[in-house]
Amino acid sequence: MGFGIASGILGGLSRLMSETNGPNTTSKVLTGVQSVVQISAGITDVSLQGSHMITKHSLQASSELLSQFGATDGEIFKEILRALGLNNEFSDSLLAVAKLISSFQAGIDLTNISNNLAILLALQPPLEIASAEGDIRTTEEVVKYLPWAMSVFDKHVRKFVGLQEKHSDEEQDHLDYGIPFIAHICGIPDSDVLTYSTASEVYSPAHFVALDRKANAVVISFRGTLSIADSITDLLCHHEPYSFLGKAGVVHQGFAESARRLGPLLEPLVQRALLQLEWHAEDKTIVLTGHSLGAAVATSLTAYWIASEAFSGVRIRAYAFASPCVFSREIATHPALQNSIYSIVIGDDLVPRLCRGSAWYLRAKVLLLQQLLQENPQEYHRLVQLAQRPEADPLEKLTAYYSLEQKEDAVDERLYPAGLVLYSESPGRRGLCSSKMLRATPQEHLSDILLSPNMFSDHLPSVYMELYPKV
Repeated sequence: MGFGIASGILGGLSRLMSETNGPNTTSKVLTGVQSVVQISAGITDVSLQGSHMITKHSLQASSELLSQFGATDGEIFKEILRALGLNNEFSDSLLAVAKLISSFQAGIDLTNISNNLAILLALQPPLEIASAEGDIRTTEEVVKYLPWAMSVFDKHVRKFVGLQEKHSDEEQDHLDYGIPFIAHICGIPDSDVLTYSTASEVYSPAHFVALDRKANAVVISFRGTLSIADSITDLLCHHEPYSFLGKAGVVHQGFAESARRLGPLLEPLVQRALLQLEWHAEDKTIVLTGHSLGAAVATSLTAYWIASEAFSGVRIRAYAFASPCVFSREIATHPALQNSIYSIVIGDDLVPRLCRGSAWYLRAKVLLLQQLLQENPQEYHRLVQLAQRPEADPLEKLTAYYSLEQKEDAVDERLYPAGLVLYSESPGRRGLCSSKMLRATPQEHLSDILLSPNMFSDHLPSVYMELYPKV
């Protein structure tokens, strides 16, 4: 089921990108990813078919036995996962993600999704990024820790994240892995990388703690999504109540739990690291950084430590690149976070706009288009024709787009990247000046998913790394 959803969406997006802009790099990449998904689905199907004959009767017997004791389907699923050697927490998390995906895809017709997405792409309002007058930052102020955020990625993907370099064979052998690679990219001695955790678990992505002696800072860098456990942390996206310095709101469950677990675990190590810096406490800084999932964990942990006053008198700063949505607006825009967190967003990046609220909002529009095709084909085809006319009145398009609303349904509250959001154009659209400037923009400009040929490619670590050489 999951592979079919992924393949259908990726294929639909690839086709609509090609139809809209002609064959391009993004559509080719999406087509390639779709092929991988389809291959994976085939392998999985074959594996499942092969194991079906072996397990059919034993699983059926287990199911009947558990059902007699009042077990639900979810509990049966968890028992199967436990039998495969997975712990209770991982099983519970996997089940929660499965339920989320199932509820999202329910009712969506994948055979026509490319047409519906193409309609929404053509009708959606244009992106307008506004910045407060005078609130424009140079890249020098905020991208210093980009290499620190990217070096935590596994050695095998360093080219993918834009950190490829050429060395002699002897140097390459030394720099090809772990702490030497991190130290080289960050420009620090190996001994200043204090710890490097390569293991990724649910709620705990790979990370390292290091000293930036030039800035008199302790730096913690969290890796972006690169494992099944990381993906589960991303997708445990139910909202839970959250309070921060007198403000009440909600938070992404997975990211909040990451902070609750990593905060007490890392605090003693960071306290000891601070003692290795030479200046007084008021001159010291704790820097948290990361890309994607790593950015979200850096964000939530920054809020956790500020609220707990674990490091009283020490500045805490977070540089969050391509951060997912973490907090509701009340928390995300809190002055304490605005002064502590920089959330950097490039172009049409999907991830800083993707939360339960925005995903279900887009889903509702797709379902309404499906319903319209069935109940009023004439009106559906009018929308198709409107979407295909470049010269159509923008107001007419906007009216059509917002007519696809289910006002009687409550939309999940939006979550946002936290702190000061700094925006840069996509690489292909940057002018000479804008390439070195990041504009502060309100969180509300990230409220909805923006369908775009660049919505996936703008999230790539290598795209964010393009900000760094400009310095």
